[in-house]
Amino acid sequence: MEAKRMGRPPKPEAEKRQQIGVRTSPDLKDRLEGAAAANARSVAQEAELRLIQSFDADDLMNDASTKSMFIQMAGEIRRAERATGKAWHQDVTTHRAAAALIKDFLEHHAPMTTNFDALLSARQAIGDLQSRGDILRKLLADYNVIRQSMRLADLLLPGGMWRGFAENPEAEWSDPDGRSLSVEDMDLLRTKLAELNDIQREIDEKSPRFLALGEPYRDAIKKGDDLYNTLRRGNRVGGEDGASV
Repeated sequence: MEAKRMGRPPKPEAEKRQQIGVRTSPDLKDRLEGAAAANARSVAQEAELRLIQSFDADDLMNDASTKSMFIQMAGEIRRAERATGKAWHQDVTTHRAAAALIKDFLEHHAPMTTNFDALLSARQAIGDLQSRGDILRKLLADYNVIRQSMRLADLLLPGGMWRGFAENPEAEWSDPDGRSLSVEDMDLLRTKLAELNDIQREIDEKSPRFLALGEPYRDAIKKGDDLYNTLRRGNRVGGEDGASV
C-alpha cells in the first residue's frame, strides 16, 4: 500500500505561478517600484497587476482607433486638470472644461457618410452663390432697389422659389450719396437686380439636391439619438441595427 503524502496537494499545472525574465529601463523600474510602494504591493505583484490591466483594456478597447481615442481623451482631461490644478471628478470647473474638450474631440473625429464629398461640394456651391447674393443685396439695398420684407408675397419668386427680399419701384431708387441717378446707373442697377434674382433661382434649384444628399446623415443622427435614449433608459440593445430586444 502506497504511503499517503503529507502536506498540501500539488496545484494543477494551469494554476502554478510562472516566472518570466523581463529587462526594463531604469526609469520604468523606478516608476514600477514607486507604484508598488504606494499601493503596498511587491514589485512582482504590481507588475503582474499592470499587465493584467493592460490586457483587460485591450479586451475592452477592441481596436487601435478606440484605444487611441481613449488615450487622447485622457490627454484632454489632463489639460483641464493642469489648468486648474484640480481633479476632474472633484471640481465643477475642471469637470465642465474636460467634458467640453472631450465633446469637441469626438465631434472633430466624427465619421462622415459615404456621400460626404458630394454633400460638401453641393454645400460649397450654394455657399458661393449665397456669398455673391449677399454682396448684391447690400449694393441694391444701399440704392433702395430692394428692402427686407416678411410678407410671403415678397419672399417668393414666381413658382414659389425663395427670394427673401422685396423690390422697390424704380421711382424710389436713389443714390446713397444723394446725387441723381443717370440712365447708365439705372441700367446697371437693373442688371444687378436681374443677377440677384438669377442667383436666387439657382440656389432654389440646387437646394433640393443638397437636402437629399444630407438625408442619410440626418437619418443616421436621428438613429444615434434614438439609440442613446434607449441605452440611457437601460434597455438591453441587440442586433447589428441596435433594435431593442
